[in-house]
Amino acid sequence: MIASPAPPPSPAGGAGSAATQQASLAYSHSITVRVPLGSFDKHYADLRDACLHDQTLHCLLLSALIEHEGADDQSPIAHVEVRLPHDQISAFIARALHPLAGDKPGDVQAIRQSTRAEDLSQPVADATTRNAELENYRNRLTELSKRPDTKAADLIQIERELAHTQAEIDNTATSLRDMNTRIDTESLFIAFQSIAPEKQTKPASPIRDALAQSGSLFIGSLADVIRFVFGALPWVPVVLGGAAILRFAGRRWKRIPFRWPWDRTPRA
Repeated sequence: MIASPAPPPSPAGGAGSAATQQASLAYSHSITVRVPLGSFDKHYADLRDACLHDQTLHCLLLSALIEHEGADDQSPIAHVEVRLPHDQISAFIARALHPLAGDKPGDVQAIRQSTRAEDLSQPVADATTRNAELENYRNRLTELSKRPDTKAADLIQIERELAHTQAEIDNTATSLRDMNTRIDTESLFIAFQSIAPEKQTKPASPIRDALAQSGSLFIGSLADVIRFVFGALPWVPVVLGGAAILRFAGRRWKRIPFRWPWDRTPRA
């Protein structure tokens, strides 16, 4: 039985430390733009359509969302997430901050902005080294499978190992391609925040204010009546008992005439 070559060693430090390699940075930006409520949908559609249809931008639309809770929603939400070449980021941000027809000066403003950089030098080096090791291992397996003295059982094992190695090569290549894309381009997340229109204040009117407060006044008065009724209930038996005593005493007073203590006149 012919032994298969040993599997490739797992990557330890790649081709070199990150400190000795040229930095491979992946940039991501986030910006929140405040726009008027009346042109909220237009600003969202302008950026989305520019990424989809303007070929000069070389823009990749990652996600786009707009949401209204109702027809009179004063706080809609929207965002556009894109991936652009390095030299197109500033132009796209400038477009997001550009006023549209009907906007007043100062209506469109960036109220929050951040940038984050991730160094992918070491992950790229590790993936490159791992991919080279896997390809070398695959070539050695292929040579073994072509030997005329290879037994059927060994050939089955080699073919199985070849399939597994090829799957690892594909995964590593995909990961390496994704990291290179992040390095060669930059991601940009733009969120929109609306400015609610100013409400026109009407002149004060005592009658209108009274009508507006009539409901709360009625409820407050009704609550006072309920409190009075429930507060007086414990005193009802006392009042009724006192009234009965006074009525009984009054009747006795009418039947027996009043006499002074020193009056010795015999009663009739």
